[in-house]
Amino acid sequence: MSFNEQENERILKTLDAMLASEWFANSSQMQNFLRFIVTKTVAGEADSLKGYTIGVDALGKPETFDPGTDPSVRVMAGRLRQAIQNYYLEDAPADAPRINLPKGTYVPIIKFEAPIPISPIQDAPDAIAATELKPQGLLSRYPIALVVGLIAIALSVTSLYLFNQLHPREEVALPQPTKLLNEHSRLPVISYAFEHDRNGMPTWITPSLAISRAIVAFSRFDEYRIIPRQNESSEIESDYNVNLFFSNSIRNNDLDVFVTLYRARSSEILWSNRFTFVAPEPGGDVANLNRVESIVSSILSPYGIIYGDIINRAAPPPRLNCIRQIYEYFAKAELQNYATGLNCARQAIEAGDASSSMHAMLAFLNVEAFRRNFKDVSNNPMEDARNLATRAIELNEANARAFQARFAVEKTSGNEELAIKAAQRAIGLNPFDRDIIGDYAAYLVSIGKLEAAREPLRRATELTPVPPAWLQFYQFLHADLTEDYRIADEVLTTTTIKDSPLIAVARILAFERGGDESLLETGVAELTKAESGFLTNPYTSFLRRGFSKTLAKTLSDRIDRAKASERYAELQQ
Repeated sequence: MSFNEQENERILKTLDAMLASEWFANSSQMQNFLRFIVTKTVAGEADSLKGYTIGVDALGKPETFDPGTDPSVRVMAGRLRQAIQNYYLEDAPADAPRINLPKGTYVPIIKFEAPIPISPIQDAPDAIAATELKPQGLLSRYPIALVVGLIAIALSVTSLYLFNQLHPREEVALPQPTKLLNEHSRLPVISYAFEHDRNGMPTWITPSLAISRAIVAFSRFDEYRIIPRQNESSEIESDYNVNLFFSNSIRNNDLDVFVTLYRARSSEILWSNRFTFVAPEPGGDVANLNRVESIVSSILSPYGIIYGDIINRAAPPPRLNCIRQIYEYFAKAELQNYATGLNCARQAIEAGDASSSMHAMLAFLNVEAFRRNFKDVSNNPMEDARNLATRAIELNEANARAFQARFAVEKTSGNEELAIKAAQRAIGLNPFDRDIIGDYAAYLVSIGKLEAAREPLRRATELTPVPPAWLQFYQFLHADLTEDYRIADEVLTTTTIKDSPLIAVARILAFERGGDESLLETGVAELTKAESGFLTNPYTSFLRRGFSKTLAKTLSDRIDRAKASERYAELQQ
């Protein structure tokens, strides 16, 4: 990587601005780290950027420093990545060079490009597979791919036109969005404090290792602004505080972790618990430390504790109203939440300061518009969703939520191979995110890969003590299709029909295989209000949720045999 004199000047000017910002001003070590790796890169000495040289030359470690046993450089790199991301999210000028520090390396990537406005960007169908889901200008490098891409686009447009002609749908009108007079793009702020018992830790783990695992877990969630408690200032007001305290168990050589989550302003404790990690056998690994990331996921994941608090609390901070509407729509499927969430997410992106996850959220909302045929959202919601997911990845290639958005686009478009690849990439970036794993498990069920779906479905359920309604539907469907009717019926008894239109579909399917007449009545009544497409054209409705043609046909035939459309017609009279 080399730069001319003018580019070097711009890079160093940006570096000075970053170091003077609130994200670095309180930490001389992070300043030294960032200054060292950027100046070395500009000087053409990027090959020298190793853990040892950074530790000794930038962080002042002794010459005996061993990065193999001392993880402090890796831990600092994780904090540095988060600080860089926060700077570009909140403070960076639009034309500033982008300095990124990808995971797995200490060599920064420096790009000269202004933020890309939302505009149609057509990808070749194989662009994701060819670039490992990283947009890298494939079409400009391979003219043949451009031709293939244009042909694929033309075929897609033609197919979509014929699809819509053969499968007419009833459009759903949205209510007028509620006006939110707040800063739309602000994310929930989480401050953390990790401590250890200074009287002793178990012999099989060091404090730095335990704390570094927790920091890694927090850094995986782009939809929050994460700050360490010791760097918190009056200008950065937290919404939630998390404390993790690591201690030697009073019983033996196990590790106790005490976790407390509380609202920052009121100090009201939302959740606290103690977890005990069993010491491994001598010479064994410390794989059970994965539970640290599992604990963090239970706090931060969609359908986790913080999401639930934002949705259900009486008066959350006004600046969280936008994401509250979006979260609440996906939790409760109410159209008013959709209209307001869509409106404020668009405003955040138009303002030019939205995060990668906000772009991903708007992509999900556009996919939902396509699935449910919402009026006046977009002339081509799937094209908009693809562009937004692409932009989310460009903003943060380490953001699992961005790749989940690409997964949603590909599975809804019927691109099975690309959908699976995007989902697996998202899981690789955040292997403890219950929402992504559940989403992937649900997709495997919907394309008939029932055996492959078994383990991720179990894993999603394990991570999510109270699964959301949509995940419970796929648990039901997996059990129903594998003829485990006891589990299928058990799922139905634990779900509320108003929580998702899919639960109403499950009731009709349960009736079709010999269930009680009341299952049909309640299922049809709820779908009449929530998503009548499953009654008037079930095949198309399943396809638009990413189901394979084979399984969509099987399930729509079952709904037809249940005479659900006839019952719907009776209700319309």
